[in-house]
Amino acid sequence: SMVSTNFTADQSDGNFTISMQGEPADQAGLVFKYQTGWEISRSSPAIGENGTIYIGSRDGSLYAMNPDGKLKWRYQTDGEIFSSPAVGEDGTIYIGSDDGFLHAVNPDDGTGEWKYHTDGPIRNSPAIGNNGDIYFGSYDNIFYAVQPDGTPKWQYEIGTIMISSPSISYGGRIYFGAFDGNLYAFKTGGDF
Repeated sequence: SMVSTNFTADQSDGNFTISMQGEPADQAGLVFKYQTGWEISRSSPAIGENGTIYIGSRDGSLYAMNPDGKLKWRYQTDGEIFSSPAVGEDGTIYIGSDDGFLHAVNPDDGTGEWKYHTDGPIRNSPAIGNNGDIYFGSYDNIFYAVQPDGTPKWQYEIGTIMISSPSISYGGRIYFGAFDGNLYAFKTGGDF
């Protein structure tokens, strides 16, 4: 029988449901379903090195789930979460919130390591460069580069909001789209 290794996530009803097909096709099916405090809208799960599953919810929480579906911890922000989490090389989880902060969260116990303030909601998902720098945009019309310790590296005023999540090429170029219809490309140093 066929073996697949796909994860699928259904968030349409506010539940976080994962189906994992890693078993023979006749044994595949729902592994667990966990109810968050509100709907999960646009946040996609990120998987840590030890199999922990991280996802944001519109209830303002970042959830960490063990692979068996048991809650490991919950980190609360002061705004709804539309952003998907990103997991750094050291396991730190980065997520944006409508509270205007990029949050860095300890993967072991869910405590906040630091918060980076912007003047608008952060609804796109951060991208992490090879050197650990975190790249994201905000509704304050600025694209940010922040170092792994939470200190700013550079920022660039785009002049429009960014919902599109950035991607980083193997060559180190950062790409993202904005509401003005442009695709932007930066070097990791901040230059076009």
